[in-house]
Amino acid sequence: MNNCSAFNFLYILSMVEVSMNSIEKFRNFIKENNLINKSDTIVSAVSGGSDSVFMLEMLLSIKEEYNLHIIVCHVNHGLRGAEAQRDEDFVKNLSEKYGLIYEVEHIDMAGYAKEHSLTCEEAGRKLRYIFFEELKNKYKANSVAIAHNENDVAETMMLNIFRGTGLDGLESIPLRRDFYIRPILCFEKSEILEYLKENNINYVDDSTNFTNDYKRNLIRNEMIPFIEKNFNENVIASMARLAAISKENNEYIEIIINDKYKSIVKAGSIDRDGFNKLHHYEKTIILRKFLKENLKYLNNISKENIEEMINLILLDSGKKYDIDNKHYLVNDFDKTTFKVLDKNEFSEEISLDFKLDKVYNIYGRKFKFVLSDKILSKKYLDYDLLKGKLSLRNRRSGDRFNPFGMSGSKKIKDYFIDKKISSDERAKILFLTNDEDIACVIGYDIANKYRANIKTKNYLNIIMEDNYGL
Repeated sequence: MNNCSAFNFLYILSMVEVSMNSIEKFRNFIKENNLINKSDTIVSAVSGGSDSVFMLEMLLSIKEEYNLHIIVCHVNHGLRGAEAQRDEDFVKNLSEKYGLIYEVEHIDMAGYAKEHSLTCEEAGRKLRYIFFEELKNKYKANSVAIAHNENDVAETMMLNIFRGTGLDGLESIPLRRDFYIRPILCFEKSEILEYLKENNINYVDDSTNFTNDYKRNLIRNEMIPFIEKNFNENVIASMARLAAISKENNEYIEIIINDKYKSIVKAGSIDRDGFNKLHHYEKTIILRKFLKENLKYLNNISKENIEEMINLILLDSGKKYDIDNKHYLVNDFDKTTFKVLDKNEFSEEISLDFKLDKVYNIYGRKFKFVLSDKILSKKYLDYDLLKGKLSLRNRRSGDRFNPFGMSGSKKIKDYFIDKKISSDERAKILFLTNDEDIACVIGYDIANKYRANIKTKNYLNIIMEDNYGL
């Protein structure tokens, strides 16, 4: 055998070894984690990129052994023109090549993002998962397979750390959540690319992955390579190991917490005495679990929100915390109860302390007061004219208001009628008061006597963060 033939033979052997090692690693991973069972129907999300093509190849490698029924699905986000169409055609042809059912969804990601005040990334993810769930129901699938890998785990963990995560965020991407599975989460990107190269398997590249317009791309393209070069060449594996350890820790904590949770939480209420005796960390975990069970989501609940709720439970009965525009917590004598708001419950009196720069979230409406020597909002007051005690409250019997541009005052009820504000809406409105004098109807008007003028030096800006009213 000449040198050239020997080289080719060894190359072929190495190629076969890479393939067999990857398939065996995949087979062991799904068995160890019980991700796939015999005769499962699996919806495989395929973008056409290296990860999703590799995942499909791995699923096909066990298709006969497991008697799998595989449906390929693809989402065209409508953003990249000809390139997006190229990706769609590629996945369609790949599905036809293997004789698999193929489903495609065209979405208006940009339009949906604008309509629902989301980022393009958030809109795309939401629409994708709506499509995935529709297919899961249509085909009565056991699972939807998503092609996240170990590099994605590291990137997500770094993003979570930069946002200020707890232990949950260190777990990064879960292997399984509901009916979603991530069967190639044990592979690094380099392993995936090597397998595809050695087996001459084609895939398509999304050109936006190579720009640094998104934080994730910046981490992927700049930060991780820098860490690999200067600190730890195996940083992906190290972070995947940290994610696995965090998962074990979280599972153990869950076991410990469950007994305490059962003794403190009963029928949508928290026993205040038992809760207040807990360690602060236990309070945090129990409250998050309580909210997740009742709200079904935690996406918009920040650490600051959790701290505010913990503080609420320490306070007197009757105190209330608005979680969003439909749900709130309220203290009774011995318990704190989760409630769903109805229109008859707005009659309760609300009084809040005034604080600059604090973001208030009342009935799902967010606003704050910013003091500046400049005008920063549509509505603003002369801060130096507000010489009394400032506070926030809802309406009281006998309230009167002196609207901007009017010399006298009128009953607040008449003001609401003039503004055509519905009775339901009226109950949600808060006032900024100077002592007991209404200085501003939040979301609508300022009082004439506190208006800014050419002599104003300090502007109290009322900034609405949800774009309602002002």
